[in-house]
Amino acid sequence: MVHGFLAAEHNIWRSACIAVLLILPALATHAMADPAGDKDCIASAFEILPHPPSISVYDETGRFPRENLVALQRFADEAAKGIWQYLRVNSTRDALIILSDQFRTPYSEGPDTFGRGKIYLPAERYLPDQPERSRLALHHELTHLMAPGKLHGARLLIEGLAVHVEDRIGHPNYPDGDETPDDTVRAIEKKLAFRIPLAQSEAVRLEGPTGEERRLAYAQEGSFVGWLIDTKGPAAFMQAYTCGDPLATEGWNLTDLERDWRSWLYKSRTM
Repeated sequence: MVHGFLAAEHNIWRSACIAVLLILPALATHAMADPAGDKDCIASAFEILPHPPSISVYDETGRFPRENLVALQRFADEAAKGIWQYLRVNSTRDALIILSDQFRTPYSEGPDTFGRGKIYLPAERYLPDQPERSRLALHHELTHLMAPGKLHGARLLIEGLAVHVEDRIGHPNYPDGDETPDDTVRAIEKKLAFRIPLAQSEAVRLEGPTGEERRLAYAQEGSFVGWLIDTKGPAAFMQAYTCGDPLATEGWNLTDLERDWRSWLYKSRTM
């Protein structure tokens, strides 16, 4: 819904309370019927609430006419539906997208008082006639909200999943532009003549000395997660990702996985 959203807060809160009252019995029934607990958390979440999140759009700048905001909401709705269908993961967290002059790059946070995740998009990047060419990283930020995971010490998988989704079903964006994360990793490693171990990837992504090193860290996280999903299968990856820390699970040793991923990465170039 495109809105002056503050005036509708009371109704939103009332609807949310009703929804919670309706959902709690189903949650309790499923919990009693499912002794495996978190092991089946993906399946249970999808079974109870099989729909993508509700998207709202707010223009913090006051510069965009209504038709521009409607176009952005339509684009966001399609992105959320695509992520939901691709990952088969469901989020109970609705999203408020805010066009803002305060952020130079897309940024997400949440939930707020009303349980909504917020995505701030730099208004200067928005191209109303071509939302898909706006480089808003909307698939990336929506993935953070829809699939936050329960990871501890494996942030590279969280960022990697968002990069992978943006590449696989989204639109050209940072860090790989019109290339794939795989191609970007190979090109930057060749240019810089060194590799960043996955165990150090997050440190470099956040505080790397050069833009190219930070871009390499981002791209390799996306490439690695894409390879994991293709290797393990989307359902197995998302269940491990959502219900715990896959890198702490037996058989998900980062050193071994990195070796296999890099072997595939450079073999796949010649296939």
